[in-house]
Amino acid sequence: MLPYFPEKVNNVTVTIGQNAELRCAVDNLNNYKVAWVSVDSQTILSIHNNVITRNPRISLSRPSSNQWHLHIQRAKQSDRGWYMCQINTDPMVHRSGYLEVVVPPRILNKDDEGDLVVREGDNLTLSCDAVGHPRPHIVWRREDSEDIMVEGRKAAIVENRTLRIPKISRLHMADYLCVASNGIAPSTSKKYRIKVQFPPMFWIPSQLEGAYVGQDITLECHSEAFPKSINYWIKEDGAMLISGNKYESLIVDSGYKVYMKLRIRNVSKTDFMEYKCVAKNSLGGSDGSITLYEVKPPTTITTLATTTTTTTAKSTQGWFEVDTTSAADRRRLKERRKERILAKRRKEASRRQKELVTFDEPTTAPVDDEYGSQSEHFHPGWARKDFQIGTTANINGNRSHNWEPSHRLRRRHVRGSNTMSLYSNPIGEENSMFEEIRELPSFLNHVENNTVRAGNSVKLTCQVKNLGNYKVAWVRVDTQTILTIHHHIITRNQRVSLSHHDHEIWRLHLENVAESDRGWYMCQINTDPMRSQKGYLEVVVPPKIVDSRSSSDVVVRENTAVNLTCEATGSPRPKLRWRRVDAKMIRYQGGMVVSVEGNSLVIPNAARAHIGKYYCIASNGVPPTVTKTIGLKVQFAPMVWVQNQYELVPIGYNITLQCNTESYPPAIHYWTFENGSAITSGSKFRSIEKSDDHITHTKLHINDVQQNDLGTYLCVAKNSLGQQDGAIKLKERVLPSTTLRHLPLDEKSEEVSTLSTSDMSEFDSADSANVFGYDPFVPGSSNINNGRHSGQKRKRTKYQNGYTADITNQYPSQQSANKYEEPPHHFPSSYDASTASGLIAFPKLLALLSFSRLIDLALI
Repeated sequence: MLPYFPEKVNNVTVTIGQNAELRCAVDNLNNYKVAWVSVDSQTILSIHNNVITRNPRISLSRPSSNQWHLHIQRAKQSDRGWYMCQINTDPMVHRSGYLEVVVPPRILNKDDEGDLVVREGDNLTLSCDAVGHPRPHIVWRREDSEDIMVEGRKAAIVENRTLRIPKISRLHMADYLCVASNGIAPSTSKKYRIKVQFPPMFWIPSQLEGAYVGQDITLECHSEAFPKSINYWIKEDGAMLISGNKYESLIVDSGYKVYMKLRIRNVSKTDFMEYKCVAKNSLGGSDGSITLYEVKPPTTITTLATTTTTTTAKSTQGWFEVDTTSAADRRRLKERRKERILAKRRKEASRRQKELVTFDEPTTAPVDDEYGSQSEHFHPGWARKDFQIGTTANINGNRSHNWEPSHRLRRRHVRGSNTMSLYSNPIGEENSMFEEIRELPSFLNHVENNTVRAGNSVKLTCQVKNLGNYKVAWVRVDTQTILTIHHHIITRNQRVSLSHHDHEIWRLHLENVAESDRGWYMCQINTDPMRSQKGYLEVVVPPKIVDSRSSSDVVVRENTAVNLTCEATGSPRPKLRWRRVDAKMIRYQGGMVVSVEGNSLVIPNAARAHIGKYYCIASNGVPPTVTKTIGLKVQFAPMVWVQNQYELVPIGYNITLQCNTESYPPAIHYWTFENGSAITSGSKFRSIEKSDDHITHTKLHINDVQQNDLGTYLCVAKNSLGQQDGAIKLKERVLPSTTLRHLPLDEKSEEVSTLSTSDMSEFDSADSANVFGYDPFVPGSSNINNGRHSGQKRKRTKYQNGYTADITNQYPSQQSANKYEEPPHHFPSSYDASTASGLIAFPKLLALLSFSRLIDLALI
């Protein structure tokens, strides 16, 4: 039974700087291995009991035999991502968990907070941005908890990264807080102090004040201004009032507001006048008037016993501490405080977790285990960096000891009474006894991309220098599958092998390459951070036609649409094109083309010209190219074409009548005579048919033509879509007078006599309109006019009466189209038919008759 995961790898969320632990459980492991891989960086972290990465913050623990816990100390944002626990089965199986590293919000450019001064009536925009994970939420509010006036509306808070205040006024003058929060404590804020500049203005509670002589009275003015104004009192004559025994001026500031009071003691007749409170700043000045007038004193005065309590204000003196420490001393104090804090933390960690460190002194040098790290025993060579070992070491207060390469350091982690093996590497920790002396390993060149045909073998090469005690691994990037670690093959895929030379050249071999092997392959070194090079393996596959939604033969009606399709697989993706098997041009989209690109051939209006077989050709540059043949049949009613509408024959001679037809489905053909009855084959008549796809050539052979055989013959074609016929008129040919001579029976001489050309006059007057006007490339063309063909040349025929007739063409340049042995492959165009019947005169025939027996007698 193969190993399996009894539970999933849970997702983990930690705050930046905290420790994270991802847990993986595997049952029924047997001889398989468990590995941890960082998915985002494709970094191998551990193999079974061994930590592979040189990252000192990574460690592995085994609480039980089926548990593999990955520990990440002091988590960083770069640690965020998926972590895969995988088993080296074939195919590899895995479970993944996500490590979420959250970060408290931090406002950018927080040091820019301060006072912002704007003129009243201007537009103000405040911006605030923050970083953190999750992304912080930004709100604005006033520090005094008053509502914010934005575009005529009041709001306690404004949720946005910008705060826009159009036409700012003095009512907006306040401290504004930009608060950033993302659910991770603590939230943070930034303060903006908004100052609005405006000239002074006054508000006077009472512009008329009455007093009687001898009374003390106080006048009040309230002013607002920013920048801060200069405030004072004047009399109506413009004299400024100075505080003294008579007048006391009191000014109280409250932000941009100023409260002005003028106390006049022992008012006299001369004090009744107009007083002005004046305020001026850089933007202007203003004043307010208060008129003091006389009133009668009260008539009844009640004297009350008054107890006066005098409270003497206690003077409070502030205490100030003056820091006379120099900057250098302050830095030293700060470092000492930091050291005390770190020492306290180390003491606390030591209390919670004890480490026992012992030395074993084997008699023989240790032998590396499966992955070169000796599992729990850590060899000095198994370092996260290249270090030089000191001659002595004092670890956790133990005695000094000479450290030799053969010595092992065993670390055990003790929690209470339970002992748990902790697989980690002491190299790189604080107070390390090692110091770096060697250059880190690097790659000599890139891992080259390779292209291989499916079924072949391929090797990927990785060249490394200064490897030292570091390890080289091959990883399949697409699937995150660990293939090899150093000298060891991890995957159970039997097609994978490894070779290396002098720890510099590392080759990954793949046998019988499959299409599923296509992808990126990474050669990585377990430095911190991990270093890697990647190469791409392209697997090419010849094309293969896998499906055809059309059968091998497609049948459609004329003038209907047809769509021929086929699909092909391969890599690269095959290109498809269509062409006719007979290499003829394809009528496509109003033109004539040799081939059509694409996986479908669409013919909107199928015509007879489209009948034929078509190749679907698939090619992708990888031989061989493959094809599929699809036949296209277009159904249409029969069409008949008669090559000669008139035939002349002497009485007693034999003659063959011929017509050609096109039809699909194939038509039934027969001949009729004038009375309409069908002609049956026998000694008198013999019907012959020869078909070539949808074209049929039919002939009627008549033996020993007599007078009653003359007349009109019909060539009839009939199928399920219709019927059509073509007429041929058979007339008598009158033989001319001849000169005879008798020849011996064994001689092959002949006597020649010329026929009168006047017998052909009836053909000269043939109606030129009776032509066959059919174009096979024009859909729907069905003009069934009989025509006649010019330029006849007949073969010599020996008749039953012992004579041989030889009818020759007086125009030898014209070739015969009436030979049965060479039937026409297509119908003539309208132009050809009209030319044959009307534009070129029917040729005059010269007939030579040889009568060998008579000539022989004449010579005697």
